[in-house]
Amino acid sequence: MKGVLTLRMLSDTCFSMPAALTAAVDSEVATDELGLPMVSGKTLRGLLRDTWLSMLDALGDEAEAGLALLGEPQSHGAESVLRISDARMDGAIRSRLAWALSRPQNPLPPSAVPAAFLGWRAQTSMDRVTGAPNTDTLRGIRVAPRRTVLTADLETSRDLTGGERRLLDLLAKATRHAGLDRNRGLGHIAMGVEWHATAQAPPVAPPAGVAATVVHYRLTLTAPALFRTEGSDPNSSVGLDFAPGSAIRGAVAAALTAAGRHDDVRSIIHSGRVRFLDATPEADGRRTVRAATTWRRDKGATLEDWDAQAKAGDMASDLADGRRLPRGVQRQPLGHRWWASSPIGLIPANPAMVQRTHQSRDRATASTDKDGPATVYVYEALAAGSKLQGAIAGPADLVETAMRTLETGPVWLGRSARAGYGGAPVVERLSTDGATGEIAGRLPGRIDDGMPFLVRLTSPAILRDPETGAHDPWQLSAAVEARFGGAAVAETAYVKPGSVRAYNRLWRTAMADAACAEAGSVVVMIAGEDLDSAALQRIEAMPLGERCADGLGCFVAEASWPARLPVQQEAKARAVDEADLPEDIQAGAVTQAQERLYSSVLRRVLAAYSIRMARGLGGDLPAPSQVHALRASISQAGLADALREWTEARGADGGPRANRTWLTALRHDTMPLSEFLRLCSQPAWRPPVPGESPQDGAQAAERRIYRFAAQPVADEAWDSALAGLGTWFIDQLLSAIAKRCKTGRGGAA
Repeated sequence: MKGVLTLRMLSDTCFSMPAALTAAVDSEVATDELGLPMVSGKTLRGLLRDTWLSMLDALGDEAEAGLALLGEPQSHGAESVLRISDARMDGAIRSRLAWALSRPQNPLPPSAVPAAFLGWRAQTSMDRVTGAPNTDTLRGIRVAPRRTVLTADLETSRDLTGGERRLLDLLAKATRHAGLDRNRGLGHIAMGVEWHATAQAPPVAPPAGVAATVVHYRLTLTAPALFRTEGSDPNSSVGLDFAPGSAIRGAVAAALTAAGRHDDVRSIIHSGRVRFLDATPEADGRRTVRAATTWRRDKGATLEDWDAQAKAGDMASDLADGRRLPRGVQRQPLGHRWWASSPIGLIPANPAMVQRTHQSRDRATASTDKDGPATVYVYEALAAGSKLQGAIAGPADLVETAMRTLETGPVWLGRSARAGYGGAPVVERLSTDGATGEIAGRLPGRIDDGMPFLVRLTSPAILRDPETGAHDPWQLSAAVEARFGGAAVAETAYVKPGSVRAYNRLWRTAMADAACAEAGSVVVMIAGEDLDSAALQRIEAMPLGERCADGLGCFVAEASWPARLPVQQEAKARAVDEADLPEDIQAGAVTQAQERLYSSVLRRVLAAYSIRMARGLGGDLPAPSQVHALRASISQAGLADALREWTEARGADGGPRANRTWLTALRHDTMPLSEFLRLCSQPAWRPPVPGESPQDGAQAAERRIYRFAAQPVADEAWDSALAGLGTWFIDQLLSAIAKRCKTGRGGAA
């Protein structure tokens, strides 16, 4: 089942981060990579859990359904059947903002995003006796403004029962307050759940005549995916930059188990007949593999791996070619771990990783437990939007069943899948090869008798010493020789030792880490007979060592390698054109955000203009107190009424009051200040912005740079923001006049 959790902010709300990013505020609201407000899936699950715990006594028989929905507390696993993604703003708004931030001309400054989509609140504690503010208590809080709407995707590993659906709907509607200062006017929210009407597709038999044993696919992550490395802290996690085959195998096993397909679990998972290869980062539409340990560049090189000048100096030839380095030359590994082969060279991939900080809080007060254990946890995961390519190998009918499970889901990858992580990937089938190559479209070349060639591991290999039975990565040469069956002998090995984690799915228990030869380890072989492409494909289809069903032990045979590494620059994404952006945008939210941003920009422009205008006034300067008196009248009665009272009021002799004649004495150009202010009080008046023409001047520049909405929406937002700043501009102008009067009159008040 799939659905949407909608969160509407009925007041300013602050779902805070553990630390402020700038010194301007003391508490920073949680934001995504674009700077837009967001609420993590872990926070949403915690809010629902708090509501559930507070209602346990009143729920009766439906209380136990909360464990099925929300799982065990403080667990990284996926015991619950419900997965909650991060709550974010509408996808069309995010697309338009991403375009504005990355457009080639006049890109939107990242510092402008908070002004458009966030607000700011100041608070201080007051002395209860005197009513004065206490010392050192002023604090600023960044907030998401009221009327902000966020949505989070919901997904279940099985169909929910009627009681579970009723409980989830009740918990969402009963959750009314969240975030910081929820008892001081902030954090009033409303949540609702809506399920998509999806028809259950009937099981489809594998198509007749399918003889392929390898199916390649692309995973596109829609949420961060957390694959923990060895030695990670129990609470914090450092993630891998690829999806291990064991994680994909486990996700398929979980999906089959949740669907009650236990026969498929035994035939696909427990039998070990189906191999799930690692899903590695994609580069220019190609599957990458780990860089060989023998690939080196000059130590201390300052140029990138793909730089044209680097090929002449920084880049080195493959050390496996046996050439000796010149005296004094030192080499170091390449800057990228993942590379894809193309007809004209190697293409590097740089998978995007995201670090996210979480903090546990006291459930009663929503504040940090400062006296307890550490409550800040940092997770590093593969970023949402990452594209990975993997493969499944095995008997055709079992491979087809596994692929259909991946395509139809639900499939949750990695740890903390129930709370904003888990990848929730979109799976796209790429190809079905009649052969067994793990890289789509790759065919090994012919190797003649006596010719040297390389065997490179593309995934770790767990090997054992035949005499002692202990794990020994240095058995790689012997294992490769045995796999070639006397058709080639090993000459040199470049082994990078490491370790891999083990988990027995049949026993559901973690096992000790196993020593292995890491991916990228190389063995230089000498062919003892002619090996054609078909023979090499058959050999590559038989992986080395243990846990082959988890994608371990894979290797490729390379018939030749260049003296220098031909490297292409990393492929860059095509710039998005505004015409390609989606049109179904929440017009109200975009207009309000654009108006807030333009208002912030106009306040800066008009404040500077008011200072210049005050300096250019001619005539006798009044006392600053008289100017401030007019400011107070305007703030209380409005501009039109205040001007009428000031200009029409008469003294005892029937003439204008003496303390108000300065309004006609001061002049803007040739116009008395009183006449200028009277013009400002007209309904159609707008503050003067430097550069009146939309085609030139400061006005046009500001509008181009800070626009992210469609042009008609931006024009409407500009006019609305300008109309709303009339009284504010007059106040700024009078404040600037008062400051000039104070300095011009020698400080007299």
